[in-house]
Amino acid sequence: MCLRGNQARFNPPNRHAFNLKQLQPLIADMESAMKQEEANRGQAIAAHQRYEQLDLFRGVDLTSVEHLLDRCSEVRRAAGEVVLQRGEENDSLFQILSGQLTVELHHKSESPAITLGTGACVGELSILSGVDVSARVVATTDCELLIIPGDIVWSFTNSS
Repeated sequence: MCLRGNQARFNPPNRHAFNLKQLQPLIADMESAMKQEEANRGQAIAAHQRYEQLDLFRGVDLTSVEHLLDRCSEVRRAAGEVVLQRGEENDSLFQILSGQLTVELHHKSESPAITLGTGACVGELSILSGVDVSARVVATTDCELLIIPGDIVWSFTNSS
């Protein structure tokens, strides 16, 4: 539309202009991508709020280590599922976000197990010492874990 004085004049589209039907799939894709991005942002904010409550991240500006947190993953483990097996290699720290894990330091008959809950970590000894896992760790209840790869643990250590 073109305005000349007080009169409005309609300029028809040229032959190269897109028609609305051609643009609708593109617009729908863009709207879908924007909704997905908004959902991802909401999940990231919720995750950051959960992580801020953990001793591991107390006093850490999570936005400054977001690029490291992006390389971590959250997993669910069912009650009874083995998280770490004594004698196996491990290159990750497991932060308990919800639920409980049981740590069996030796065979069940030799010593009592230790139960850990939300906020506790397992797997750190094998990362720090570079040796195989020294205890069997089993999910006591259904739980959610944040898996932090060993190189990210060292990056957190170096950045603090």
